[in-house]
Amino acid sequence: MMGWKKNGKNANTMDNTKMTNGPITTILLSFAGPVLLGQLLQQLYNIADAAIVGQFLSSKALAAVGATSSLTYIVCYFCIGSCIGISVPVSQAFGAGKNTDLRKYFINGVYFCTCDCCHYDSSHSVYEWTLFNVVKDT
Repeated sequence: MMGWKKNGKNANTMDNTKMTNGPITTILLSFAGPVLLGQLLQQLYNIADAAIVGQFLSSKALAAVGATSSLTYIVCYFCIGSCIGISVPVSQAFGAGKNTDLRKYFINGVYFCTCDCCHYDSSHSVYEWTLFNVVKDT
């Protein structure tokens, strides 16, 4: 169980479980579970989106949703890659016990990811709307 140490030189550092000790299967599954759940929910969202569009709109609208799904994945994976890139200095600062640097990197990462996601979400909406209009006119 993780917790914050309150004593001595390790004040305000997280007492973490050693990831290099113990069965690797348990450690990998503890990290794979949330990723698997996220991908499952993304697929359920895509199925619900296609079902609603196919049921209440036209087949052209359903084609537009299918054509823009790759754009959605590009945006999602770019954001995931950005978060992975930010995790490197955060992990190094955590491992070195540099809590001020850790906070600085973490807050900057949150700002970067928030701005990045807002930017790509707005541009994605424009591309999706344009592609939808192109498919609708044909």
